[in-house]
Amino acid sequence: MTNSHDPLDDLISSWKDTPPARTDLRRRVWARIDATETRRPGFIQFWRESLATLVRQRAAVGWVAACIALGLISAELRASRTPMRDIAQMAAVYLQTINPLLRDSAGGPP
Repeated sequence: MTNSHDPLDDLISSWKDTPPARTDLRRRVWARIDATETRRPGFIQFWRESLATLVRQRAAVGWVAACIALGLISAELRASRTPMRDIAQMAAVYLQTINPLLRDSAGGPP
């Protein structure tokens, strides 16, 4: 066997070389983190970005709006029925109180 020099050996050995470590890497990372934390968006910018995010998600916004509307409608229907039933019951009791004939027919004490 002859030892011939293969050009790929040099290439493979160059891949094994690691780049020199930068000594200031940790300092630069923390400097970037600090810079990001100090550049927080203002109040108006925050709401503008939040609204833009919601507009992009139309299906979710539509579903939430439909659920809220359905909930409000059902609450209104229930709230409007309950007082009417109570008013009718109060009217019947009032009539029985002032009219002794109604009281007798209802089975209550004379």
